[in-house]
Amino acid sequence: MHWLDWLSLRALSRTSIFQEGWGEVASFEPRSLLANTVRPSAPLTLSWAQPHRERSLTVQDGTAASPAAELLPDSIATLRVRRLLTPRPPRCRVVVPPSWGDGGYGQRMWLVGALVAQGIEPWLLEGAYLGARAAPMTRVEDFVRMGFAHIEEVRALLQTHHDARLPTALAGFSMA
Repeated sequence: MHWLDWLSLRALSRTSIFQEGWGEVASFEPRSLLANTVRPSAPLTLSWAQPHRERSLTVQDGTAASPAAELLPDSIATLRVRRLLTPRPPRCRVVVPPSWGDGGYGQRMWLVGALVAQGIEPWLLEGAYLGARAAPMTRVEDFVRMGFAHIEEVRALLQTHHDARLPTALAGFSMA
């Protein structure tokens, strides 16, 4: 066993993650086939809060019903996204999904904040089971739910941008 795998297993044994075992993972097999198919998603209808300043950037937080709401506990079934507003109309956008353990937007704001000056508007997805959408992850099934929710939510964000006719990229440094 690689030393890093051994260290990870030791650290996980001290946490409450997956304490209840696997859960009902087999029921997700049909969805895994669907996740690998190219298909359009329904665009999101976002509700936006008032813009505010944070870390010398103008940010705006939005919410929408998650396209994966049927997979998620009701308490986290609302999609949350933050956009970093450009001073002029954006040239393009980039959707940045969360990384594992990335509760909140802090790390990604630091990573992509400089794009705003270039006319690129980053949209940061708050991942299911993370940050303000935190929920217990006691089974492997919860981890699978989180993954499928991220896939569906990112697809819906990309479709929303496609419908707005604004070039959009997808970026990430360690997608959950």
